[in-house]
Amino acid sequence: MSQKLRRLSRALFVCAAVTCFSGFGFERSVSAQNWPIEATRVPVIFTNGHDTEAADKGLPVKLLAGGLGVPDSVFRSALTQLQAVRGVAPNEWQLQTMQTYLFKTLAKYDVSAYRLETVTAYYRHEQPRGELWPTKSAKAFAVIDNGRLLGFEVLNGGSGYSSAPTVSIPGHNNLFVNIDIAYGREFGTNGSITSITLAELKKKL
Repeated sequence: MSQKLRRLSRALFVCAAVTCFSGFGFERSVSAQNWPIEATRVPVIFTNGHDTEAADKGLPVKLLAGGLGVPDSVFRSALTQLQAVRGVAPNEWQLQTMQTYLFKTLAKYDVSAYRLETVTAYYRHEQPRGELWPTKSAKAFAVIDNGRLLGFEVLNGGSGYSSAPTVSIPGHNNLFVNIDIAYGREFGTNGSITSITLAELKKKL
């Protein structure tokens, strides 16, 4: 084997080795998630996160719209056109008229009657009885180093959040965070927390 060919073979071997090793984490990536090794992780406590807008009268419009794959404004607009009296059960004719109108409005967005019934049935609940639609609590850790909060790691975003929940961490009061929530057609991830970022830690008075 000529010297030139040996050099080429060695270069190819080194290139392949670097590519292989980097896939196994030997190459340290530079990102905000490179917390200090000695940092500790404390479970985050989530409370609430199931508020609805006053105009929606207790309906989780964000979840319903997400499950149907339409913008909130579209679903909300369709609802406002329905003249059902709150607190009074509509008769069969009124119910059929409401469903027909709602379907015609959403059909423009390729929402089938079957999908509409599936989504509304999944999130159906009796608000006067204190019932809540199906939910699953998120799981996350707060990353702390020497008493200083560095950030958060979301293990499971949960589902069914119609609004940002309250985040609590033992030993850290007056905590302000930004919470991103994703909505989509899959019930298991509709209304799930995708990220938690630190906004501000208010100083104690």
